[in-house]
Amino acid sequence: MLDNKEILDLRSKHLGPSLSVSYDEPLHIVRGEGQYLFDAKGNRYLDCVNNIQHVGHCHPKVVEAAQQQYKKLNTNTRYL
Repeated sequence: MLDNKEILDLRSKHLGPSLSVSYDEPLHIVRGEGQYLFDAKGNRYLDCVNNIQHVGHCHPKVVEAAQQQYKKLNTNTRYL
């Protein structure tokens, strides 16, 4: 598992500086379910930032629809 410094170093390397952070210590999120995110230690967090409030993480119908779409075309753009 990466430590916080490694996570921040990777973020710095791969993301532009205009993408600011809103935390002092990064969370190492490993999965989501419903309205919750879970870190590597099993702690549960209410997800209030990822724009999934309408269906939650890993909703079975959304997962199925995404899998069907990925079989056709695995790309998207928010500009069309």
